[in-house]
Amino acid sequence: KQIKTESRFLYKGYFVASGKFEKRKIPFNTGDIGFFDRDGFLWLKGRLVDNFKVSGLKVNRKEIELTLKNILIDFNFIILPVKHDILGSCCALFVEDKVEKKKPPLIEIIAVIKGNHSSSCIPVYSYLLKKMPLLSNGKLNKQFMMINHFNYEKYR
Repeated sequence: KQIKTESRFLYKGYFVASGKFEKRKIPFNTGDIGFFDRDGFLWLKGRLVDNFKVSGLKVNRKEIELTLKNILIDFNFIILPVKHDILGSCCALFVEDKVEKKKPPLIEIIAVIKGNHSSSCIPVYSYLLKKMPLLSNGKLNKQFMMINHFNYEKYR
């Protein structure tokens, strides 16, 4: 579930462009997903923005990426949702090509995902990128990748 918080120390600038410390009348939605265990400890599971739907099923891209870390060792990669004419949206795998490193075959990558996740988590599209596109602040330009995914070389 999404974590919500209330505090008299919550900075108003978090939810209003300018402000000071001020108690909110409603809880602040953090955008984090987590749960409380039996002992009352809060466990963070990820960010709400890391979830998307494929054929009506919830997919968490971070869980898939965690699985792929064992096979795509030393590669920069990301799973993102992209538009699909029939499914509405689907998973796409983007891998930064490192010429000096041997890439695992796509069939092995799919087998690892299939062994750990539902079929909705299997990338319909897989791409090799010479370099991951970055924003001016150094963060990954995910929106650009999702919109322009057909322009990338296919991972074979």
